[in-house]
Amino acid sequence: MPFLVLSIGSAQNIDKIAAVVGNNIILNSDVEIQYQQLLANDETFGGGDMKCEILDQLLLDKIFVLEAERDSIFIAPEEIDAELTRRIQYFISMFGSEEKLEEYYGKKVYDLKDEFREDIEQQMLADRMRNQIFADIHVSPKEVFDFFNTIPKDSLPFFNAEVEIGQIVVFAEPGFTQKNIAREQAEKIKKELEEGADFEFLALLYSDDPGSATEGGKLGFVRRGELVTEFEATAFRLKENEISDVVETKFGYHVIQLLERKGDRLNVRHILISPDIENENVEEAQKTIEKVKEKLENKEINFQQ
Repeated sequence: MPFLVLSIGSAQNIDKIAAVVGNNIILNSDVEIQYQQLLANDETFGGGDMKCEILDQLLLDKIFVLEAERDSIFIAPEEIDAELTRRIQYFISMFGSEEKLEEYYGKKVYDLKDEFREDIEQQMLADRMRNQIFADIHVSPKEVFDFFNTIPKDSLPFFNAEVEIGQIVVFAEPGFTQKNIAREQAEKIKKELEEGADFEFLALLYSDDPGSATEGGKLGFVRRGELVTEFEATAFRLKENEISDVVETKFGYHVIQLLERKGDRLNVRHILISPDIENENVEEAQKTIEKVKEKLENKEINFQQ
């Protein structure tokens, strides 16, 4: 790799240039942002100063970018667009909807894509250069073992003990009577809505969905594949402002209203009535799991079965 001149800025220059690699700069704020993200995720590096390690990694990435430019490595615009779309979809799923993402950043999605484009392109260039450099490098288990033995014992990082576990879960299921009571309540709510009752008020009063009840039942904009099948099939057949019949899913009984449609996205709200779980349902589930445990102890079945 050709010799590179790195100019390092003062550690006291907050929000100023921390380092320069070719024509690419690293700001102190870039280091600080990653540092705060690691703290928020409760992550730590293996010894040393965390900010120094972050700067080292950023420097390495910029070196890969510079080498990629020198080697004329090219990232097609459609590849960048695809990666931008994937990242934006991830953020939308984290925030819950495209509108909430735009509200948080104070920008439209297409503006966010323009803003992130250069960073994404540089990340992709660095990754491609890294893969090209290390493609033919192979490390044997013996080499790893020998290298490990050269590390002083007091410099080895400490790792908490870990175990891999499996579990068998039996959920308590509501009985026929509880399901009927829940359905009847959902039917009653639907009738009240048809007679002019306020949807948001009834959602706040009755809905068993804690995530949407306080929002008047609103789920925001959703796409196909984001909802359970029965709910989604009904929601996508509704007309704007239409209220559905009672819909049964694994969560209980829903009354759904379509508020707005934008292409393949729907803005919907719902009221969920979940059947109660009685003591007898819990006891039945406990009996079932005890039978499973007995069969395992008697080796009648194995854990996977």
